[in-house]
Amino acid sequence: MKYFKATIITTVDHENGKTTSHIYLASETKIAAKKLASQHIFETDGANCCFYKSPRLEEISVEEYLANTEKQTDITEEQEIDQFCALLTIFGIQEEYDEGEMRDADDLLANPSEEPELFEEYTKLRDEVTSEITASDKAISLNEIKKLAISIEEGVQKERLFTQSTELSTESVVMPVENVGEVEKSVTDVALDELVNNCTEEKELINSVINNIDDNSIFSAFPPVNGKIISGEGIALEMLNGCVDALKPTESLIVRHLANSTYHAANGYSSTQIRLVQKSGLGALDWYKKAPIQGEKTRALLIGDAVHTAILEPELFPLRYVSAPELDLRTKDGKKILSDFEKKNLTLARLVLKKEEFEAIQLMRDSALAYPLVAELLENGEPELSIFYRTEKGTLLKIRPDWLGLYSGVPFILDVKTTDDVHDFGKSVDKFGYHLQAAFMVRKLNRF
Repeated sequence: MKYFKATIITTVDHENGKTTSHIYLASETKIAAKKLASQHIFETDGANCCFYKSPRLEEISVEEYLANTEKQTDITEEQEIDQFCALLTIFGIQEEYDEGEMRDADDLLANPSEEPELFEEYTKLRDEVTSEITASDKAISLNEIKKLAISIEEGVQKERLFTQSTELSTESVVMPVENVGEVEKSVTDVALDELVNNCTEEKELINSVINNIDDNSIFSAFPPVNGKIISGEGIALEMLNGCVDALKPTESLIVRHLANSTYHAANGYSSTQIRLVQKSGLGALDWYKKAPIQGEKTRALLIGDAVHTAILEPELFPLRYVSAPELDLRTKDGKKILSDFEKKNLTLARLVLKKEEFEAIQLMRDSALAYPLVAELLENGEPELSIFYRTEKGTLLKIRPDWLGLYSGVPFILDVKTTDDVHDFGKSVDKFGYHLQAAFMVRKLNRF
């Protein structure tokens, strides 16, 4: 076990201004300790975690650690873990223990030969708890160890009761089968079933891919989007990863105004990665994260982004895009004026579009918004929410719907796509995996 002093620093944008504080941690590795520090920030001030710098860790002596942790509750010292497990075996399931019981536990640990059967029972429980902790890929607090030990001990007790009852009775037992009837499916489930069941082979392939990743957890119930909501403006990637890594099973985190590049670089499996696995296998995931990417987007992608902004974030469109002036680019003066114009707008973080591109985007926007249903769908919702969720089995997932809204009280996802030929859009769906993306998002939000 190693011991660390973590320095927690807030930025000037925090509601309390720039502050510095310290917490003391016990962990096997520095990386695990850093995760604990990030988890501490997320749990104590999750709404403002983007205003924290990455925790700085300094390894310290056990004496300094003990001197500063007298009042801390989440201490993972070996003695305390042993003590708690001993208490379970001696006194059963309790949350609090008096001083006499604590002394009895100490006596058991110090003199195991006096009560060998009890100590053997304790040792077995201790080994099971240790095995579970070792199998976990994250640091675990004392309170979590308590819950784990209780669940293991209760499971053992139930197993004993079941064994006793079956040994006492020699009569056969017929278990009644309850007729629960057919479960009514939601509108989204029916639509999704129609989408996925169009091709049996494709459905089987998707399921096999998902099974390989996490035993069907990918398409299990979603993340209710009910976790903490934070602002992602200016948040560093390392800090964001600290927040999402701290999520416990079934917990979610919603990040508003997060840069697209930061979302894609953040930890978690996205629908893009699921589609990659479908095509190239699990080994492609490691390559995906390490391979270099093209620095600049293609023109088609840039136009797609502009259409997306024009329809879903119209107030931001003039801040991000501008039309190039009409110029004769065959002349030296025309080229010089355009170059200066592009440089000026670059400093304003605005992309210069060709005049015909700018006009086409405006027409696409106006055409979409002129359709009554689209206009109504965009009345109540928010664009580009980044949602992170850890499944019950520990897999970290992420989605970023173009638009997450409510229509007549029902949550829905709206995704903006551009195409060369609307009559041939089906080929684009198959080529770019839009159907998988839709299934991934809808399944994740089906318990919103």
